[in-house]
Amino acid sequence: MGAEQIPRIPQSACFHYLNEGAANIVYTIEVTVPTPPGSILEAYSPGTPPPEATESHLDQASCLDHEFDDPKDLEAVENKLLRLRKDLPTTLPVARSQEAWVRVIEPLFLPDQVVRQSLVRLGPHLIDRMKKRLVHWENHPTEYKNPRPFRRRGVYLADDEFGLLITDMSAGSSGEIVIEFKPKWLAQSPSAPENAVRCRQCARFARTNADLARKGDPLQKSWCPLDLNIHDGLQLAKIIWKPERFEEMFPRFSSWLSGSTLLPRLRQLQMELDPVGVLENDKNDERFRAAMTLRDCTMFVRFSENAEDDQYGIEARIGDLDLKSPDKAQYWKDTENALIEEGWYTGTEKKEDRQPLTCQLSPKLEDAMREMLLSNS
Repeated sequence: MGAEQIPRIPQSACFHYLNEGAANIVYTIEVTVPTPPGSILEAYSPGTPPPEATESHLDQASCLDHEFDDPKDLEAVENKLLRLRKDLPTTLPVARSQEAWVRVIEPLFLPDQVVRQSLVRLGPHLIDRMKKRLVHWENHPTEYKNPRPFRRRGVYLADDEFGLLITDMSAGSSGEIVIEFKPKWLAQSPSAPENAVRCRQCARFARTNADLARKGDPLQKSWCPLDLNIHDGLQLAKIIWKPERFEEMFPRFSSWLSGSTLLPRLRQLQMELDPVGVLENDKNDERFRAAMTLRDCTMFVRFSENAEDDQYGIEARIGDLDLKSPDKAQYWKDTENALIEEGWYTGTEKKEDRQPLTCQLSPKLEDAMREMLLSNS
C-alpha cells in the first residue's frame, strides 16, 4: 500500500483501552462526538478480557478534536481495533513490522484464518496523549474501575508514525461468546531430550510454577497443547469457562476443535519452519523467527449466542503474528538450555521443586516412573 493510500485515524475518534500484552496495547475505536462524562460499561464474554478502565473521562481524554473526517478514513476504522506498539527494545517500528507480516506471515494462511492488520497513520500528539493517560491511570488508580495490570506498569507507547488496524474479534452486543488462548508449541521442541516426559510448554509451565511456589505465589493453571492435536480440549476448557458455563460450552468447543483445520495447519507450520530447534538456528533466519512467532500467537474463537448457529460455521482466527525480532534469540536459547539442564523436560527437576507430570507425554504411573527417573539421573 502506497503512502497516499494509508488511511488516517479520524479526527473525531475516541479510544477505549481494551487489553494489552507484552508488546502492544489494543484500543476499541469509537467515532462519535464526545458525550458528557458518565459511565461506559461494555459487555464482553468471559473469554475476552474486558477493558481495564471504563470511566468515560479516561476515554474522552483520548479523543481527538471533532472536525470533518475523510469518508475513506471512517470506513477504514469500521469494525476494527487500534493496536499500538510499546516502547521496548524488542518491538520494531510498525511500518517495518507490517512489511514483514505481509511478506512472511500473511501468505501462510487463508484470509479468514488470521486477524487481518493494516497500517493507519496516527494524528499529531496522539501517542503523547495516550501515554499521559496511561501514566495518570497508574498514578490515580482509584479514579478508574480497575488498576492497570501490575506487570504492565512502567512501560508505555513508542513514538511511531503508524499504528495497526486489526480485525475486531471481541464479543459484540448480540450475545456472542469469544474465547482466546495461546496454542503455543503444538509439537515438541526439536531441541528437547529424547527421553522427555514433558513437552516444551509443559516443561515451561512446570519451571514457572516451581518458581511461583518458592515465592508463595498462586500457581498458573496449566494445560498441555499436545492435547489439541488429538481433539482433547478438556483441561483448556476448564480454564476458559467457569463451572456454570462449562456444561453448555464444552460440547460446542469440542465440536469446533474436532473439525478445525486451523490448528493442524498451525502445527504443521511450526514444525516445517523450524526443524532443528532454537539452539541450532540462525537468529537472522526469517523462517525460524516465523516459527517462533507461530509458537506465541493467540487463537480467537467466536461463538454465536445460539448453539444451533454453530452448524453455519464458527469464526476462528489467529492473531499476535508480528514477526519476532532477532533480539529475542538469546532469550529463547537461555530458556531452552534451562529447561534441559534443570531437568524440566525429563521430569528430573530438584526434589524440592518437583511438579506434577501432567503432559500428554508423561507416563500414567507417575509416582513409580518418577522414582525411576530420579534414581537414574
